[in-house]
Amino acid sequence: MFGFSVFLLSLLATTTACNDTEDVVKTFLQTKIDRNVDPCSDFYAHVCPVNLLIAETVPSLLSQFYIREAKKFQSERGEFTELMQEYIDEFSSRSFRKTVNDLLEVCDVDKSKAVDFASTITQESFYMNKTCEEISYEFGILAPNATLTYEARRILKVLKNGRREIEFSKSELAQLLNKNEKKFFEIFKDEVRNTFSETPWLNYRNGTDFYLDFLKNRLSLLEKSQEVIRAWEMVFEKLKVSSQHCKPNNTIPSFVCAFKELENLTKDGARPASEFGMFGLDLNAVNYILTLTDNMARLYGGYGNVIGHEMMHTFYSSAGDTDLLKYYFTNSSQCVTKQFAATCKEFGGNCIFSGTATTEEEDGSDLAAIRLVYSDFEKRHLHNEKSDIEGITTAQMYFYSFASTTCTDIVEALGMDDVHSGWKIRVNALMSQMDEFKEAFQCAGDSRMIRSKVEHCSIFGSDAPQTRKHFNSAPPTENI
Repeated sequence: MFGFSVFLLSLLATTTACNDTEDVVKTFLQTKIDRNVDPCSDFYAHVCPVNLLIAETVPSLLSQFYIREAKKFQSERGEFTELMQEYIDEFSSRSFRKTVNDLLEVCDVDKSKAVDFASTITQESFYMNKTCEEISYEFGILAPNATLTYEARRILKVLKNGRREIEFSKSELAQLLNKNEKKFFEIFKDEVRNTFSETPWLNYRNGTDFYLDFLKNRLSLLEKSQEVIRAWEMVFEKLKVSSQHCKPNNTIPSFVCAFKELENLTKDGARPASEFGMFGLDLNAVNYILTLTDNMARLYGGYGNVIGHEMMHTFYSSAGDTDLLKYYFTNSSQCVTKQFAATCKEFGGNCIFSGTATTEEEDGSDLAAIRLVYSDFEKRHLHNEKSDIEGITTAQMYFYSFASTTCTDIVEALGMDDVHSGWKIRVNALMSQMDEFKEAFQCAGDSRMIRSKVEHCSIFGSDAPQTRKHFNSAPPTENI
C-alpha cells in the first residue's frame, strides 16, 4: 500500500505546464456542464453530460496539452526512442510482425531471454525444448490477445517516454512544477498532521504518535533530483548500447533486449521500482498541470484531491495490508462499502465492480481525502476567495473542480473490472457524504443526492468514532 502511494506521488514530477496556459477546468465549467440536470439529483451527470466527447473531457484536454508541451523536449538520442516506438505501436495495433522477427533473432543467440520475454508479455508458459521458430510463432499467435501486466505496461511507458521525460526534467517548466508541488505537499501535510492528532480512535489505540512519526519521517515525494536524472541518462545509454549488441552482426537496437534490460533493473534492485513512474508518462500525471492555477478552489478540488487520495492510500488500511499502520487502524470498511454500494444501486452502476470489498481501499481513500482536502481549503481559502465564474460560488467551485477531472466514457463511469469503483459512483457517493456539498448547492433533504446517503462515515478527524472494530489487537512489538 505505501509503496503504491509513493509510486504515484512520484508522478507529480512528470508533468508540464506554463503560466499562460488556458485554465482548462475553468473553460470546461463555463461551457460543458449540463444545466438541465439538477446537481442535487445527479451531480456526475450534471458535470459530465452524457453527450460529452472523450476529447472534450478535462483529462483528455490536459493530456493533449501535456503531450504538445513535452514534444518540445526531443532527445538528442531520438533514433533509439523512435525505433522503440515502432515496436510499442504494435501493442496498440495488435500486429506483432516486428516484435516476432526481433524475438526470433534474439532467440538464436539467447533462447532463455526470448522465452522469458514471451512469457512476460503473453502470461503463458514457453519452454526451452521448443525451437526458436516455434517460440516466435506461438508468441505471434498469443500476443494479440494478451493482457499486459502492470509491470509490463510500466516498462513500455518508460521505453516510449523516458528519454523525452529526462530532457524535460531539466527544463524551467519542470523546476516550476517541482516547486509548486512541494509547496502544496508540505502545506497539506500540516492539515493531515492536525487531523490525525484530533482522531479519537487513533488516540484510543495509542497510535497517534506512530501515525505522526510515519507522516513526518516516512512519507515524502519522489523527486527528479540531478542525481536521479544522471542515473537514468546512464540507464538509457546502456539500453541503447546493450540492445545494439545483443544480436550478432547487428547494430540495430533490439526491442526484446531493451525490454528485458529494463525489467532486470528493478529485479536486481539497480533502480527502485518507484522511479519508473518518474519517466513513464501516465495519464494520471496530467492532472498535475492544475498546480499552476491561481484559483484555490480549483487547485484544491482538482490537484488537491489527487494528491490527497494517494496520501490516504498510505494511511487507510484494508484487511489485506501487512504494514504496521494496519495494527493501529480501525476497520472502516463497513460504512465505506455500505455508502458506495448504495450509491451504485441508486445511480445504476455496475455493482459487481463498484462498492465492493475489492474497491473498498480505493473508496475509503477517496472519502478520507475529500474530507481532509476540503477542510484545509475551508480554513485557508474558502472565505477569502471570490469566484471567477458567474453563477458558481467558491464552495461550489471546489466540488465542480473535483468532478470535472473525473469525466470519462460510460463503461468506466459506471464501473469495470478494476480496484476502483466507477467514476460516477465515486463522485456521487462522496458528494452524498459531504454536508458541505449539500450546503453549497442548497440541496433539499429529499433530493436524490442527499437521500442516497446511508450513514455519516468519517474516517479521520474529531468527528470520527472513538472506537471501531480493528484488524489486530496489537502490533508486533519486535517490529516497532
